[in-house]
Amino acid sequence: MRRRIIAVILPIVAIIGFVILKTYSDFFVGLLPAHCGYYLLTGKQCIACGNTRSVLSILNGDIISAIKFNPTIPLLCASALLWYVEFAANSFLEKKIKIFPRSIIFWAVLIIALAIYLVVRNYI
Repeated sequence: MRRRIIAVILPIVAIIGFVILKTYSDFFVGLLPAHCGYYLLTGKQCIACGNTRSVLSILNGDIISAIKFNPTIPLLCASALLWYVEFAANSFLEKKIKIFPRSIIFWAVLIIALAIYLVVRNYI
């Protein structure tokens, strides 16, 4: 019963959070440092370079731009969505389903591909 309540309340909280972020995005961006210290020192993009622009693109519904700026944020959003769908389905259905990947090979390949991307984007 408790899982069902969480499954119903969680999207409501997510929608409220989305509306707050969308409404006050200029305020939240203003709280961030103006320039990346790593980029200023090295001239290279750090792991988080592009995250702010990626989040703002997602808030505006532009997923392609979000992926171009930094794919980690759209990947995290997709992972959260998959987790929620699995959680909600398992809260209401008799038969348990697995949507979210659990294979260590999947996660290893994903992390390695992301690491390669983050290195390659500085040199190509």
